[in-house]
Amino acid sequence: MRVFLKLNQVMFSPALVQSVEKEYNTSCIITFENGRRLRVEESYPDVCRKIQESFTKASGSAEGKEGGDHGD
Repeated sequence: MRVFLKLNQVMFSPALVQSVEKEYNTSCIITFENGRRLRVEESYPDVCRKIQESFTKASGSAEGKEGGDHGD
């Protein structure tokens, strides 16, 4: 099952998120696998936290399917 997050009128899958960078107290920049970036402004205070949590869960479950930590 694919999970989608809705941000105002934009829906996306956390599986497509490459990174989430905290910018200020309540804003962040989301970078997707295709290189596109989306800035989430301060008018959505919990969105950055929720996206970061979903991104962490999605990347953690993907690592689990690949066999976990491969070491350095």
